Amino acid sequence: MDSPERLKEIAGGFIRPFDLAKAPLIRGGLVETGDSGYYLLIDIHHIVSDGISSGILEGDFMELYNGVELSPLRLQYKDFSQWQHKELKLGLLKQQEAFWLAQFKDGVMPQQLPLDFQRPQEKDFTGNAALYPLDDELSRRLSAMAAERQVTLYILLLALFNVLMYWLCQQDEIIVGTAVGGRRHADLDRIVGIFANMLALRNFPRGEKRFVDFLMEVKECCVSAFEHQDYPFDRLVEKVVTSRAPGRNPIFDAVFEFNSFVDGTSRDNDARTLTSRRQDIGAGTSMFDLLFDATDIGGKLFFKVEYSTSLFKQETIDLIVDCFFQIIRQVVNRPNLKIEEIILPKAAGRFLASSAYAGDGDAPDLAIEFDIG
Repeated sequence: MDSPERLKEIAGGFIRPFDLAKAPLIRGGLVETGDSGYYLLIDIHHIVSDGISSGILEGDFMELYNGVELSPLRLQYKDFSQWQHKELKLGLLKQQEAFWLAQFKDGVMPQQLPLDFQRPQEKDFTGNAALYPLDDELSRRLSAMAAERQVTLYILLLALFNVLMYWLCQQDEIIVGTAVGGRRHADLDRIVGIFANMLALRNFPRGEKRFVDFLMEVKECCVSAFEHQDYPFDRLVEKVVTSRAPGRNPIFDAVFEFNSFVDGTSRDNDARTLTSRRQDIGAGTSMFDLLFDATDIGGKLFFKVEYSTSLFKQETIDLIVDCFFQIIRQVVNRPNLKIEEIILPKAAGRFLASSAYAGDGDAPDLAIEFDIG
């Protein structure tokens, strides 16, 4: 079995619904490739695992294969669950609740993404994903810009994503979802379970703002939000969403995430050697309208874009990513550029009848400058 398409076909038959009333909510399978290699397939329900948990399971499997005895855990997931329930019952998260309720005291502004198809009346989770690498020079310059502005690469990319949403939605109030690990104590680092929480980040990328000024606003927003990250997102939805449209997510439709990942793990123990490499087989689903997942692999940036196929065509996603990369090119050359001065490709004119898209050609390939000022 040496074809990625064949692997996806096998995985498609392997992944199937779980009965939540019956444990365990995880299944595994082994596929021989025909060249002395194997694919280990793991299907696990999200109710018992998050992204960090997947990494823990992978690492533990590697250790066990190489004959390493795993250290016993001092705590179990049930301990965390009881602790969180106690915090909510005793009102220990009231201050965090007050913060989030203040963020949305004026209600929730729906984001108006440019869709190819009419939104279904009921939420449709069918989706697709595509991978887009950013060229090495732009990746390097973004990292340099983040260091120069004293922000993390995550915050810089999130600010750029907000600018993209400003242009796509033609709105200057943008709400973007982002995931947090939820493991605030060292004893939780090795526990498998669903610790992740979603944060709703509300920013205001108004056209007259210089990008560098808006970047500082995003930084402040992130710092405050992460200080209050323990408040459960589902509780926030209950408090601020008075009526829900059945065909869309509550509070936000677009999500931005960031990861640093080293592809390939090798561990030796005597004569046994195990090398692993993750293979994205695509799940054919999308929880959100649009999800940008940025990954930094050794200083090079990749963007996995997951999208709802009931709302977008693939060519529209390609164009959206092209717009995003054009925004990056212009901002790294001119950080003081006003958001409304950014020029997007002419092809994006099919989204909106905006003068910003009415140029005679695509946005120019800007000269590479090495001073980020």
